[in-house]
Amino acid sequence: MSDPGKIFKYVGMGMGVVALVSGYFFFTHLDVYLFAENVPGEVVDLVKDTCTSSSDDGPSRSYTCYAEVIKYTYDGRDYQYTSTVKSSNPTPVGETTKVYIDPDQPHRPKEVGFWLIFTGIWFLVSSIIAVAFIYGGRQSSELSVSARMSQRFNLGTNKLKERLMTSMTPEEKAEIQRLARDESVIEAIKYTRGTLGCGLRVAKEIVEELKADDY
Repeated sequence: MSDPGKIFKYVGMGMGVVALVSGYFFFTHLDVYLFAENVPGEVVDLVKDTCTSSSDDGPSRSYTCYAEVIKYTYDGRDYQYTSTVKSSNPTPVGETTKVYIDPDQPHRPKEVGFWLIFTGIWFLVSSIIAVAFIYGGRQSSELSVSARMSQRFNLGTNKLKERLMTSMTPEEKAEIQRLARDESVIEAIKYTRGTLGCGLRVAKEIVEELKADDY
């Protein structure tokens, strides 16, 4: 039978890999917000194109989309570039928009696209799932080990009880039954422990079994 703890652990490790990959992409591009400078840019043109969207309910569909041509000035020099992010609802020509600039490469603006947001969400979700499954697997494994140890302990106790009862004389059994019947179970357990040299749990089980046989 498969160990549920291992299954949980492997699923958690798989989601951990997803978290690492998405986290690497997300944090290496997060400098768009943290370190890039933003300057105002003007949309001077729109490049028409055809984009495709997929759907789970049916075939993919095509629609008209536009890439913005943006002009901006940085450190006294004019630059112009065509955005790689295409939209069916672009910023109109003549309006301003933010341009994120790497001071070392001002001619190559950085763009915050859908994939940055998507990988950020995936990083967060996969990290939570990975931690939950790995922790759950660890707890499940610990419970499984505890259960196996308990089974082995019970098995050992039963074997010891059977061996001791086999070695007992009829007089010893009769005395234990008499003590349990006429005096108290505690006195019978004390006698059993003293006579057989066994632990409290084994002695108690022997007394209970002999007491049941007496009735």
